[in-house]
Amino acid sequence: MPRPAIQDVCFDQVDRHIRQRYIESGRLAGASWAIQFKGELHQSRMGFLDRERTRPTGADSIFRIFSMTKPITAVALMILVEEKALGLHDAVSRYIPSWAGLKARGAADGREMRIVDLLTHCSGLTYGIQYRTDIDACYRKALSMRHDGQCLEAFVRELSLLPLEFAPGTAWNYSVSTDVLGFIIERVSSRSFRDFLKQRIFDPLGMTDTDFHVPAAKSHRLAGCYVHRPDELLGMPRSSFESDPTAQPTFHSGGGGLFSTVKDYLAFCNAILNQGQDPEVALLSPATWQLMSTNHLPGGGDLPSVAQGLFSGAGYAGMGFGLGWATTIDPERAPLRGTPGDAFWSGMANTFFWCDPAKDLIGIFMTQILPSETYPLQREIRALVYDAIDRTMLPLSAEVTHE
Repeated sequence: MPRPAIQDVCFDQVDRHIRQRYIESGRLAGASWAIQFKGELHQSRMGFLDRERTRPTGADSIFRIFSMTKPITAVALMILVEEKALGLHDAVSRYIPSWAGLKARGAADGREMRIVDLLTHCSGLTYGIQYRTDIDACYRKALSMRHDGQCLEAFVRELSLLPLEFAPGTAWNYSVSTDVLGFIIERVSSRSFRDFLKQRIFDPLGMTDTDFHVPAAKSHRLAGCYVHRPDELLGMPRSSFESDPTAQPTFHSGGGGLFSTVKDYLAFCNAILNQGQDPEVALLSPATWQLMSTNHLPGGGDLPSVAQGLFSGAGYAGMGFGLGWATTIDPERAPLRGTPGDAFWSGMANTFFWCDPAKDLIGIFMTQILPSETYPLQREIRALVYDAIDRTMLPLSAEVTHE
């Protein structure tokens, strides 16, 4: 039986699913996505950048990627680790002296927070968006994380006045940890966080449309961001949702501040997929890439076993967390199709990516609708992609078994 060619893998079912279920139904104004399998690229875009249907989604459309900023920040930090400018087990207070002795409320002991705790969200920090504890409420009151809010230095100074949720290294809590890493990158590199990203990641990878703001000349390429409500598929967010995206920000959020395109993020994902083998896109050594996709959760558990607040539910079973992104540790239990050693994360406006080195696979999807749990887009699309690969590779598996 002839071996199937890579180009025979057809992802048209993904396109049909998105068109019929989400674009034609009006659930999404538009979307853009890319699937790269063994070097062959399938790329599609549908719909419009606005609900008024005046700007078609294009190959160069720009999206708010929100928390898909976090993996980029993590890679930037690991560049400095490889250069021995800092260490994973350094105390955070070495770079933020005001954080010396920072503890959970009522805690008498416990070790100091380390750099690795920030990368893994095991720091004891939290997010005001969680609406779970009184400490979350303090974050909402004291911290401004808008583009036009406080600078990174003022941000970490305010954090030094707030207690931790738990002793570092003992649990997992989705948090502002990655924003703190942005400040540490500034402190260690002696340049702005934005400049560091541009010089060490964006320019080398050709990510020309990724930044913390959208220049006015590119603003027509920026997708509108909408909110799904029970009585409104594509509602407008509150006026306080976003400051002017074309203005240079005062707060460079390493946790959620970047704008990007499918093309740019694909270049970043290829650096992950390449695992440091190609010097032109290496960024990091093979060993470091592997370390970043190794589960670092306390006790080697999955997210539900150690997480507090967001991501603590059974829907995240079989998913671990590495240095900056999630990774599959038990494919049989995980709700998202994947392979151990993969890398994935998402943004709150329903952008997401995954890199699966074992399959030589990248998937990227971008749209703009809040909240992140509005539709099961990531679960559906990943399942369709792996199903398409499995169907095409079936003759090859049968041939190998026969031999």
